[in-house]
Amino acid sequence: CIEIVKDQIKTELEIFDQDEFNTNKDGDLQAAMIFARRKRLGPYDIDQRKTPEKSMGSMARAGYSYDITQKILNMSL
Repeated sequence: CIEIVKDQIKTELEIFDQDEFNTNKDGDLQAAMIFARRKRLGPYDIDQRKTPEKSMGSMARAGYSYDITQKILNMSL
């Protein structure tokens, strides 16, 4: 019973977020791409000044998950 209510609340919050803030499920990925571009990490580090480990650490400290960090750092432009 509690699980059903939690699922309904989660669904309603996702709908509210999409309607109110025009977000989608890829919001974290888009935010991570903006962060990487601002900090010149991964594919945005044209001169390869930062090691992948340092880039991963920066993104982890910023709160991005391992999966999202890997997607961003393994991208090519």
